[in-house]
Amino acid sequence: MIVRNIVLVVIIVAVVVSIMPNIPYVFSWAGVTSSMMRGEPKQTVDCADSQYQLLCGLGTKNNVERKAYIQLWLDEDMNLEYQELPILWRKGMSDFVLTFPGKGYPDDKNCTVLSAHYDKAPHNQESEAGLDNTAGVYSLMLLAEKIKQESQAGNPPESCAIIVFSGEEETGWGGAYVFDKWITGEGIGWSVKDVLVVDSIGRQGLYVGATGNGTGIYFHMPFVGRRATNLHSVYEGADYWPINMNVADKLKMAGKNAGIKIKVYPDIVGWSEDEYYYKKGYDVVRVYGDDFKYYFNYIDTLDDKTENLDPKSINDAVSVFWEYINLGIK
Repeated sequence: MIVRNIVLVVIIVAVVVSIMPNIPYVFSWAGVTSSMMRGEPKQTVDCADSQYQLLCGLGTKNNVERKAYIQLWLDEDMNLEYQELPILWRKGMSDFVLTFPGKGYPDDKNCTVLSAHYDKAPHNQESEAGLDNTAGVYSLMLLAEKIKQESQAGNPPESCAIIVFSGEEETGWGGAYVFDKWITGEGIGWSVKDVLVVDSIGRQGLYVGATGNGTGIYFHMPFVGRRATNLHSVYEGADYWPINMNVADKLKMAGKNAGIKIKVYPDIVGWSEDEYYYKKGYDVVRVYGDDFKYYFNYIDTLDDKTENLDPKSINDAVSVFWEYINLGIK
């Protein structure tokens, strides 16, 4: 009887020790579980459909070709002035920066920056990189087109916006670095209010996660400490930093205005250019898509195809970004 009671107490203590440290992670894990139970998108991209020509063309290119493809679109389709910022240590790669004045121009030159990297991982040049980051780049192309059309119609956004097509993320933060040097140096008087890093959207819903130097869903293991998982393996949880709730709350407000829910998962951590901006003191968040099963199974593989993308998710992102730059919050 005594032995049984001791064993029972040990079991209860072990359960409590296991559960208590994981309470802060419950909300994020609930979101992951919900995502894993969700079916396929109702519609995916059909590259035979001419409306997706720009998106599908982007997916088929390697890094240098993608740079040329974006530049051709800027020169011939958009016919807008832009700044090309060469990344000198990455031969042939550059950032492209588009600046759109808001209603307060020229007095208000404190802008929201929206950045998406167009480079693929060096080992992944044959992949269409639909999720990482063809969809993100395409969403900002569509946003640029919308801002141009609205501005020409006399309806510029409330806040000025700077769109960055970043030329190096996969092998370092070179794209973020050269933009930072430009905007704080010769950036012709523009300044940064906040930054939205758009990376890995394009499947299902939209969410904001934490910033870190590792990728995974975090939890706590008894007597071991914080760990992370990509749903295939468990590994030591890298350092990460909390979500900038000021920016996240504005995103949620923009989503509400657009009729689109923005989820916030504080213990799902991604590794992208937001780390660079965070360490430099910018108000920054990263915007993701929340199809975790797809992300962890297909990211950086040949199966991450453009035709797997969810056009509704991409269009929702554009709507949210447009509403964000129209909040008029200083």
